[in-house]
Amino acid sequence: MRSIASRLDAIYEWADRLMWADPPDKIDAVLNRLSTNDIDMLLGFLTATLPMRSRIPGRKRIYEMAQRRLVELGELDPTILSGLEAK
Repeated sequence: MRSIASRLDAIYEWADRLMWADPPDKIDAVLNRLSTNDIDMLLGFLTATLPMRSRIPGRKRIYEMAQRRLVELGELDPTILSGLEAK
């Protein structure tokens, strides 16, 4: 399995490439199919897509998944998701 850092790098590179080359609906389609409980990956997708958050409706679902996962993990610090909200 790849390290968290290399997986996050791949997410950031993917999002950066798509944000400038493709319409946001392609990113949205990926986010709508995303199925993971890995909090690092959820936070990575939220962070990587932050610049286009108002144009990617699927971010709301990822945000909600991250909220639920943090509760499952017993992580109740409200600042973890601060600034990553969907708009």
